[in-house]
Amino acid sequence: MTLHVHPSSSELLAAIHEPDRAPLVLEHVGDCLACRVRLSRLREAAEPEPTDQGTFQRIMAASTPLPDIAHLVTASTNEQPQPNQVWRIGRDEALLAWVRRVFDDGVAEVIPLVLDIELADQQSVLIRADATPVATEMAALVALRTHIHVGAFLNPIGELDISREVTEIMTAVQEGRRPSGIPVGPPIEDDDDQRLEYRQALRDLLAPLSPSAWLDGDADPEPSSQEAAADKPTESTDGEIGYIKEQLTERLRGILIVDSSPLIVAVGSHAHATRILNVTYLDATVIVAQLRVDDEDAAEPDNASLAQACASFLECEPGADAVAVAVSQEGWPTRLFPSSYLRTAYQLPAGVVTGPEPSLTGLGLVDTLCKHLDGSSRAWELLDEPVHFKIGTKSIRQVAIGHATSSIEKITRDGKRAVQVAKKVAWQSLPEDLDQRVANFVAAAAGNDMSDALDDLLGELPGD
Repeated sequence: MTLHVHPSSSELLAAIHEPDRAPLVLEHVGDCLACRVRLSRLREAAEPEPTDQGTFQRIMAASTPLPDIAHLVTASTNEQPQPNQVWRIGRDEALLAWVRRVFDDGVAEVIPLVLDIELADQQSVLIRADATPVATEMAALVALRTHIHVGAFLNPIGELDISREVTEIMTAVQEGRRPSGIPVGPPIEDDDDQRLEYRQALRDLLAPLSPSAWLDGDADPEPSSQEAAADKPTESTDGEIGYIKEQLTERLRGILIVDSSPLIVAVGSHAHATRILNVTYLDATVIVAQLRVDDEDAAEPDNASLAQACASFLECEPGADAVAVAVSQEGWPTRLFPSSYLRTAYQLPAGVVTGPEPSLTGLGLVDTLCKHLDGSSRAWELLDEPVHFKIGTKSIRQVAIGHATSSIEKITRDGKRAVQVAKKVAWQSLPEDLDQRVANFVAAAAGNDMSDALDDLLGELPGD
């Protein structure tokens, strides 16, 4: 029998040391990606067991031989990174990375490189051995493109020009298609795919190299003028964030606001977003990310690029259900993307297919969060409903009628509070049989008859 709840850390630790006594835990770990990640981290932190004499010989015999690259690992250098270069980067552990761009404020945009091409996915460039400075096949994981501090660069490895391939993958992701004309890995189609776990492990290694995390962890009591200049806007932003926290606390009683560990995600070609807060109210959690445009002459990223970045944030925090992307200007203008808004959908009433778009835009951060969270469902609302001990059967039409009725009642209540006369009249004058019409539309659409369903719905609605 498989566990239906996640095991605790103590149970996972016991499974590491005494696996024979924890078969249910190990069975659950085999089906749950999140618990596999937790188990691997606990195993890494646990005291290693002594190995027998033949362990290392067996590992070496089963390993794929790599070329001699020891001469490429040198001491840190004062040389500055340049685009189309491969570098060793890191603080405690070193990684290989390809440099895409370098900015004047001591920040560089990089893409991690791995030698195990089996870890490549559809958003990874496969690079031939003869094209790399290490004379072995490599994969550039474009999905993990991020910004790091220039202090994290250790030493250069060589030149590598994959600009065209990286641009094609970024364009393909925005357009929702497979990259064309370049070698990439197979797509990730299963939540249990081991490459997802490896992505998270790389994100954990890249996070301490982000500009804010690097400066926070710098032990140098006298930072350079470049680092000091990068610190000034951070101090100003901290004061603004403190004021935002006060406003949210006053307007939403019981709200929980937590400072997030820094995570930077590239947005399009000229911007990046940094996770700064996690805001929880009742049973809804919103990730707050600060958007920064790297090029002063460039426009703010479009909704498709922001949606891709939001999906990366939500992938790291499955408990969150929305991302608020704010610009640190006066009022912190914000675009809010719930998880359900990060994919293409049919737009009513015309039925046109539309791409990802925000549910709220044009408001400041505080107003956006309050408007979204104030409408979030309460965790105790289901307590008023009768308890059913048997699972009943309902048709799609019955379920649709129930949801339509609840939505119509909410619209009517909102209409009573509306200030605009036209909105007040329209929202309180919905047709009496609108719930039946919506249910008919949903039932027809479920039968893959979308065109006829839209024609019937639009033909029955007045004032079209």
